Amino acid sequence: MALQEVQDFTRGMYARVTSLWTKHRHDLSTGECGYALISGPPQYQPKLIIIGENPGFGVEDVGLAAHEEATWPDTSYLPTANWKLANKLRAMFADAGLLRLHNEAIMTNFHFFKSGSVAKDEPRAWADNDPKLRQTLEQACVTELREFIRLSEPEAILVLGIGAFERFADNRCVTTEEKDVKGGRRLIVSGRLFGVPAVGIMHPTGSQIANSDIAKLSRWLGTHFTAHTAA
Repeated sequence: MALQEVQDFTRGMYARVTSLWTKHRHDLSTGECGYALISGPPQYQPKLIIIGENPGFGVEDVGLAAHEEATWPDTSYLPTANWKLANKLRAMFADAGLLRLHNEAIMTNFHFFKSGSVAKDEPRAWADNDPKLRQTLEQACVTELREFIRLSEPEAILVLGIGAFERFADNRCVTTEEKDVKGGRRLIVSGRLFGVPAVGIMHPTGSQIANSDIAKLSRWLGTHFTAHTAA
């Protein structure tokens, strides 16, 4: 029954987000980009949920029909996805000895509407949309995500991006675990997200992260999640 409840909620989540998209797509400067929700079939008590800020839209997507999702993929795209972030993340987990954890995880975002960037001054930036509409859509997505996580009961959450982690961490309570090799930027933070133990990391592709920091991330994640999943 627990899995059935997650599946039933997720079907409704897809329907509600599709309705929002249909209603507002022509009001969005990023309306050509589309939307995406989760990486594969919903699970009950997955070992890990990975959360980014929002789904990306790259130069290879320009000119294509807007991406729309009526339901979740039949199988997870995490083991085979072939874009920059997916490849970087998969390699990082592989180096940590955690490829199975990665491949069996669920990946999603704090909001589901695609854009070329969240805030950068470049074409198809989410920030270029009307602030009130952005806030309405973002709040709707976070409400859906919170309930999805509550019902799914994941063991742990990994957030891609320190800033995103800070904005959504429970009580905005964030502990710095590691800094980058130069000691100037936070590489890894921890806390709780929607009541679940969570780790936030410097974004693997969006923060001009050095290869030495990627290696440091892999080592830390290998130790942390091996201990976490063994507990």
